[in-house]
Amino acid sequence: MSQRIAQHQEWWTAAEIAASGLPDVPGSRQGVEAYAKKLDWRAHPKLARRRAGRGGGWEYHWKLLPTRAQVQLMKQAEQIPDQPPRPERGDMWAWYDSLPDAVKQKAAGRLAVIQKVEDLSHAMTKFLAVDAVASMEGVAPRT
Repeated sequence: MSQRIAQHQEWWTAAEIAASGLPDVPGSRQGVEAYAKKLDWRAHPKLARRRAGRGGGWEYHWKLLPTRAQVQLMKQAEQIPDQPPRPERGDMWAWYDSLPDAVKQKAAGRLAVIQKVEDLSHAMTKFLAVDAVASMEGVAPRT
């Protein structure tokens, strides 16, 4: 069970991170320490520091946590308002139908490129598939 998260807590010990129940973080102190070592959190002097007081150890700034964990912390601190309700599917199609034909043609072309990448990604890595399709279509891979 997760503990109540402090509203404005900036610095976290490995044990606090593990007990927080935040998404995408390990659930044990040892797991958090291994995760921090893997991502080299201690190499960031402004975001990792030695813990003062008895026992020592390390403290990590909340900005080192995975994105979903940061978002949950900000929501719980009421820094991010709740997301507005998603529009209905029918409303989205009505919006799409109202677009000019040139915009719809461009969207259809981009969809075709994405589908080609998806088809090729079964035979090779996604990055290679993107490069191959971009080359065939005469566009930059980032496009």
